[in-house]
Amino acid sequence: MPDTNLTPKRGALPTPRSVLAAATPFKDRKISAPPSFLMWPVQMSSWNNYIYGDCVSAEEAFAKATAAPQTFIPEATVVAWATAHGYLNGAYLTDVMTTMQTDGFPLNNQTYDDGPHFSVDWTNAATLQSAIYSNGPVKIGVGAEYFQSNANGLVTPGTSGWAMYNYPKNQPEDHCPSLCGYGTLAELVSLFQQNGVTVNVPNGMPTGLCYAMFTWNSIGIIDEQSMLNMTYEAWVRIPTTIIAGGPQSGSIQIFARGGDGAVWHNWQTAPNNGWSGWYSMGGWIDLLRSAMNADGRTEIFARGGDGAVWHNWELTPGGSWSGWYSLGGWIDLLEVATNADGRLEIFARGGDGAVWHMWQTAPNNGWSGWYSLGGWIDGMCIGSNADGRLEIFARGSDGAVWHMWQTAPSNGWSGWYSLGGWIDRLAIGRNADGRLEIFARGSDGAVWHMWQTAPNNGWSGWYSLGGWIDGMCIGSNADGRLEIFARGSDGAVWHMWQTAPSNGWSGWYSLGGWIDLLEVWPEAPGIA
Repeated sequence: MPDTNLTPKRGALPTPRSVLAAATPFKDRKISAPPSFLMWPVQMSSWNNYIYGDCVSAEEAFAKATAAPQTFIPEATVVAWATAHGYLNGAYLTDVMTTMQTDGFPLNNQTYDDGPHFSVDWTNAATLQSAIYSNGPVKIGVGAEYFQSNANGLVTPGTSGWAMYNYPKNQPEDHCPSLCGYGTLAELVSLFQQNGVTVNVPNGMPTGLCYAMFTWNSIGIIDEQSMLNMTYEAWVRIPTTIIAGGPQSGSIQIFARGGDGAVWHNWQTAPNNGWSGWYSMGGWIDLLRSAMNADGRTEIFARGGDGAVWHNWELTPGGSWSGWYSLGGWIDLLEVATNADGRLEIFARGGDGAVWHMWQTAPNNGWSGWYSLGGWIDGMCIGSNADGRLEIFARGSDGAVWHMWQTAPSNGWSGWYSLGGWIDRLAIGRNADGRLEIFARGSDGAVWHMWQTAPNNGWSGWYSLGGWIDGMCIGSNADGRLEIFARGSDGAVWHMWQTAPSNGWSGWYSLGGWIDLLEVWPEAPGIA
């Protein structure tokens, strides 16, 4: 029932104009947002905003309950957190979001942080809807003086389904609600009904674009003009929730692109056992690689909607994540390797078809700019020689394999040299004795291979291993024998293996099934 016996508090302080002016704007990622959309929390509360002026912190708890993975933060936890940080009876929105990035809500031995925050142009309907749909809910600062006395509908604290229009302008900013949906009035009414809530629509309410808004343990509907009249600032967190205290040392982590184009993350809750469930890391990507820094922090690299390389890294091993930052460039192939001195290095194909690279200027920290290694390639693998020198293998414009290598571990590059052949699939492994070996699909559809004749130096010619394949991975057995796994012409997985470490091959044998994607773990050593 409505909490009509209470007069809820507010508690938002207007963000200084200098901070608003310096904020990084949210960029519409051109994700195809549906015409109507509503997020609904797993559980709702006032988070004691009836008693304290902690609306800015309460909105953070609402966001955690609403955005994936929809975690309810107990009221006492939110009050204790706001008290500890001095936010219990008044706070700037940006101060709370900044604190939440590194010291969020504690729950069950984990910490629920925010990603970096971006200002949203709430006057642009397309931008605001994109922010709600892709990274919502959207945190707003408003003037709430007439929330409970508006002439055309009013907020009913504790009971969802209220609706309000014709809200007056020029009320001083003093409150922090959250926008969690949009659509026409009829569309939102229907979406509320799907969540078991009947909307009490006041007579004369405009039927066009409206927004769903959370405040004081309730969600209701406001028309677009009322939203414009009351709002002074709007923010989105990307992602809304980051869980710190997640993966432990030795745990496997999974990174994947979800149906929304964002990176999603799942990890073992303890080495060898148990999984966390899927959590969004935000962004919009279409290429994805992961690597480990020298100090044990995982870092992911991706191609964003602008074609540039973006990266996101653990702030501490197994801890919270930095959020997404751009490394620039325009690329359509991406690989990441680790130098002998522990520095990560990125290799990519640029808009000119050449290989471009950039590298950490010191282990764990700092990046160079982009530099060209020349060539023209349309497929690429990075290998690591026995002495630690990286080596690039690529398919050139003539269909042959070309390679270039560091002239010393962690430093300097040769030019490009051809290894001949005609290939359209490429993989690499390192033998137990340290020699690199290349595997490729030839023009006849068979697997062909060539190998270093000694560790770090010299190459055999090309030799066929037969078969007909259209996808391939190289694995390594416990005794060091390489093993090839491939998709055959019947769609099944086929494999062949070295009959002794570093020497000799079996024939092809089927493992059955029908597949169209293939990965093997552990990968063969030598893959940088």
